[in-house]
Amino acid sequence: MITDYQVVYGHEVWVLEAKVKELLKEGWQPFNELQITTPVVGDVITPFYAQVMVKTSG
Repeated sequence: MITDYQVVYGHEVWVLEAKVKELLKEGWQPFNELQITTPVVGDVITPFYAQVMVKTSG
């Protein structure tokens, strides 16, 4: 059963990787797939990465 839920995100993939690795050390697990969007901000494509992380019981 999922006991906690958190969304981590970043505009740089290495930032997201660092956040996910830190949460993995704390017992969090990725849930579903990595989400990637590419919004345009001021004529510039700005990638945005997000990953849902969960904690489970048992």
